[in-house]
Amino acid sequence: MGGIRSISSHPIQNGYSITIGIMLSYHIVSGQTGIIYTIPASGGNPVKIAKVNGPTTTWSPNSKSIAIISNNVLKLVSTDGEDIKSINIPKEFGTNLAHHIEYNPDGTCIAWINYNDDESYIITYSFEYEEFTKLASEVLLDYKYGLKWSPDGKWISYLNTEYVKVRPEGVLWETDFDEVKEKITDLD
Repeated sequence: MGGIRSISSHPIQNGYSITIGIMLSYHIVSGQTGIIYTIPASGGNPVKIAKVNGPTTTWSPNSKSIAIISNNVLKLVSTDGEDIKSINIPKEFGTNLAHHIEYNPDGTCIAWINYNDDESYIITYSFEYEEFTKLASEVLLDYKYGLKWSPDGKWISYLNTEYVKVRPEGVLWETDFDEVKEKITDLD
């Protein structure tokens, strides 16, 4: 009966994987560079797709390419590692902490959550109109995660963590450190 089996001799350490259909992609951190690979889910040899800094990746809906965000570039790469398209992301959006990248169901738009300084927001890119849009920026300090498109592609949902400032209640202690030091040394 079932069990765990290795489908590659290539170790996956300090990385993560993404599974779609019959192909897997994974990234291995090597110093400051991430290396993205694909491998058939049934087994075989991994194919190096790209070297990136801080990779955020997702499969296209048709499983023919992987979208990668790294160094202010949205890059589409085929499953064998050939560049399909590179799109420069405007500097004001920044991509140092981009994550939760996802295509809409028909593949005409892509969205991700981004952090830039103390701001948290969602960025969308329309392949049809070749334009970026900033969404959900009304509560910038809240941590956003779990971005998902609705099945009809008309809505985006996400989760957030709301931070609340509170005044800490507690007890203020005062002590004579010479007295404490003396008591501690007397224990020896």
